Amino acid sequence: MYSLVSSFIIDDLALRGLNQASLGDEVELNGQDLRLVAVTHNNKSFSSPLVYVNLDTFAELSGSPYMVSFVAVRLEPAHI
Repeated sequence: MYSLVSSFIIDDLALRGLNQASLGDEVELNGQDLRLVAVTHNNKSFSSPLVYVNLDTFAELSGSPYMVSFVAVRLEPAHI
């Protein structure tokens, strides 16, 4: 299993700009090596395809730990 901090998910439209990297490949983004762990399809915001990274990874890549565009969360099923 890959570390969440060193991995990313990308939309297939943005993947074209990464010379068709494949799942499991290491790719350099903003000077940091990240492992491609999943690809989404037609998942874009307005006109730009999305890239998903862990919040800690985003802080390292952007240099702005408190500035985000979107926040995605994973919810656990309720046990009632």
